[in-house]
Amino acid sequence: METNNQPVEKKFSKVGGKLCTLKTKIFSSDSQFKSLPEEEIPQVKEYSTGETKVFSEAEDAPKEKTYSVTTIRERLRYAKYSMRMRFRRLLIDYKKFYEMQGPRLDDEDFRILRGLFVSDIMNIMNSITPEVLRGKQINTLLGLSAFGKELRVAGSALQLPYRLAMKEEERIGAPSKKRYQDIQKAYNEFVKALLNYVFKGRENPVGLTEAMGTAQATENQMD
Repeated sequence: METNNQPVEKKFSKVGGKLCTLKTKIFSSDSQFKSLPEEEIPQVKEYSTGETKVFSEAEDAPKEKTYSVTTIRERLRYAKYSMRMRFRRLLIDYKKFYEMQGPRLDDEDFRILRGLFVSDIMNIMNSITPEVLRGKQINTLLGLSAFGKELRVAGSALQLPYRLAMKEEERIGAPSKKRYQDIQKAYNEFVKALLNYVFKGRENPVGLTEAMGTAQATENQMD
């Protein structure tokens, strides 16, 4: 120890292979003491190397950011499905969600959920339109027979009006009034059958036009 009343700093040699400095209280010659400023005292973290615990100064590491990658990963996987599998997963996922959350949904939430479902169905229908124009059956493209008679019958009833309307639109730019009325009626029946399958046990007195209106209004509010 020095005898000229100077502050003492004790140094310790290797700890776990590292030269460490221990900063302690520094006492003055008049028996009054003072502490090192907090900013000068480094934080200490402990880590282990085998049976030896080593203490070292902690570095300021940035906090790890977490991202919700689950939804993106699921959408990426979903995009690789065939259209038939997408349709199947869509119905199953909405149906399971409704079975779990349905009793907790108020009328407004249910209308929004129903509109989102119909919007997703419309995206799938738009995707299969080229195949329908080439003569393929909607029932086959979507695998409607697996979901019961009501959907299978509604899909068959939609086939001809849908194909004729799409061909007329392709030829002259828009379907005639009669074609439009025919496809709207068939589409409404098809959508009602889907709603009855997915949201079974809850009244679904709407078809394509009303449900799509709800979905559009929801999107506008979000914008």
